[in-house]
Amino acid sequence: MKKLPLQFLRFLAGAIAVLLMAAVPGAHGIGQANTFGQIIVLEGHINDVAVDEVRRLVYAGNFSAGRVEVISMATNLPISQFPTSPEPSAMSGMAMSLDARFLVAINVPVTSGVAQLASITAINLHDSSNRRHFPLADTPLAVTFVAGGDALIVTTTRLLLFDPEDGSTRELIDLENPPADVVFPAPLPTFPREVVTASVATSADGNWVYGLTDEFLFVYQVFHPTGLLSFRLTSSLVTPRYLTTSACRVTANTP
Repeated sequence: MKKLPLQFLRFLAGAIAVLLMAAVPGAHGIGQANTFGQIIVLEGHINDVAVDEVRRLVYAGNFSAGRVEVISMATNLPISQFPTSPEPSAMSGMAMSLDARFLVAINVPVTSGVAQLASITAINLHDSSNRRHFPLADTPLAVTFVAGGDALIVTTTRLLLFDPEDGSTRELIDLENPPADVVFPAPLPTFPREVVTASVATSADGNWVYGLTDEFLFVYQVFHPTGLLSFRLTSSLVTPRYLTTSACRVTANTP
């Protein structure tokens, strides 16, 4: 088994600390003896982290500021930041492609009383100023990349595959109008549904996606040209809140 560099492990611990600092009230006052890794203080609400080993950078998704904070793994210091939408918005999630070429961010409107669409932003990591924005009719909740280069996006009403190369989307399933001619081995959740929360994680090879929403759990096996999508009601489970994956397992976690 390939060993990870010690500096990378230390920095990953620091990235985890960034999330904890954003999530735990009063975390700024925790003594050094009670911390794991190095704390990197960032303003706002950090809700996602992507590690770019190629460029030795970490991208921290800042939900409340609608931007990505860029942190150097060499110095453990923030070095830049960039917005993920030209309009005021909150970034509800982000994911980096398996080849570290693209970062995809999903954005939700924050301005009340103004007609505004949610959006998807494709960021070329070879040149972070190359950011393309694509409107989305429904609210995106979670995103992850799969083998083949597409990003799987969970919205309040659909599961989509997004191609960051050309900005096109393909619908995996419409949760409000599921296909009538498809036979599933187990009954689907009662539709129409509107998903409120979601968490997704991809296996190390990108061939499996595990998703958890407030209504159901799903597994997507990536095949070309067609994948395999399976559902299970979360009411039949001790409902976890989010998912994590490693090279050999998927873990459902509760707070």
